[in-house]
Amino acid sequence: MSVQTFGNTDLVRYLADRPTLDAVAQYLVLEAFRPHEPRGALVSVFGSDGIVSAAGSFGLTHDVLRAVRRLSLWDHSPSVDAIREGAPVVLNSRDEMRRQYPWLEGHDTLLVPTVAWPLNLGSQRLGSLQINFAESFDLDAVSTVLSDIAPILGLYVSLRATRLVADSRSEESKHSHAREHKPVEQELTTRQLRILHLLAEGMTNPQIAARIGFSDSTVRQETMAIYRFLGAEGRRDAVQIASLRGLLNEDNRVSAAPAMLGHG
Repeated sequence: MSVQTFGNTDLVRYLADRPTLDAVAQYLVLEAFRPHEPRGALVSVFGSDGIVSAAGSFGLTHDVLRAVRRLSLWDHSPSVDAIREGAPVVLNSRDEMRRQYPWLEGHDTLLVPTVAWPLNLGSQRLGSLQINFAESFDLDAVSTVLSDIAPILGLYVSLRATRLVADSRSEESKHSHAREHKPVEQELTTRQLRILHLLAEGMTNPQIAARIGFSDSTVRQETMAIYRFLGAEGRRDAVQIASLRGLLNEDNRVSAAPAMLGHG
């Protein structure tokens, strides 16, 4: 079976059985990209609320999945950058990944050659497909596969996106309900980012309050808002997720997200 034949026919046959996007991610790793030694795949869906949700994955660790479960266009990651720019993100070595996403230093499972490809339907940006590789890959060959399968996968994501986005919102609603019934914002405020940095330094709430000049109660409220935003269970969990998302590197965050909408 040639790679190009796979892109044009086998994926269509496979999708006819309506697999989950987790199953699709597994299929792409084990079949479409197998000659290029892939390590994992992530299918992300971009919703009309500006949220980028991890809708399907294979070969990614639990910690990584928790960190990318719910992102926005303010975040920087290969999958989000491909959606925001509307163009492939190609980082064909560990050094290129390290230069582009320096906060991944120390996260060996993510600091690997990576390509993220936008999934579009006409002018509508639906999401992205990210593939991680064990070693540097043949860019021409991988690009040929992605060019073949992206339109097919984009159409499939479009057909499933309404259900996927609804499920994501339902899951987020359950988490929000469990954490004081408050809504989750799409980005952290400047004060919350400062508190997050102080949490990462190991400061307690009273120490943070003294540093920034607010009451213990205000710091506690802001800390809980940070937990809700990150989907974290506590400060250690929050710091780990924030580290994976690059939130502890403020210079790498954009000041404003582009005005674009995903699938409704």
